[in-house]
Amino acid sequence: LKVLKGTDRTFEKIYMATDDFFKMNAWKYELEVLKQAKPNTPLRKLELEAAAKVKNTMPNYDRVPKGFKALRELPVGNFISFPAEIYRTGFNIVKQGLDDMASDIPAIQTRGRNRLLSFATTTAVIPAAALEIAYATTGVSREGMDAYKRSFAPRWEKGSVLLPLGKT
Repeated sequence: LKVLKGTDRTFEKIYMATDDFFKMNAWKYELEVLKQAKPNTPLRKLELEAAAKVKNTMPNYDRVPKGFKALRELPVGNFISFPAEIYRTGFNIVKQGLDDMASDIPAIQTRGRNRLLSFATTTAVIPAAALEIAYATTGVSREGMDAYKRSFAPRWEKGSVLLPLGKT
């Protein structure tokens, strides 16, 4: 196991670098929209506004509320942080999109529409499409999946949307 020593830090660094890359690109995009929409606003003010939008709409586990952080001590561990961040960022994405659409600046309104369309696509369209593809490619029917849920699924799966991965 000497070979694996230190690899956890390596994977953590790779994850953090990837996360930072996406956040920096999101910030740059938000800044470009703001520069176009508010050409007479000082650059520093636009940079801070772009940073606030990214901070509020992209997951950041340092922003998990204290109550959820305390739950990390339970057997589920850090897993509790993920849904907490999904709820926080989802709420903020919708709020920011609606705020943007209420703007009197056309470029900001467009950004708001795009933000809400992207959110709707990733939270509704893509999962629904994945489910349809899974049914079509595995040959599992909805009736078969419902029968599994009624007869064999553990209680936590009974009300869930399950993605069939193949027939057994």
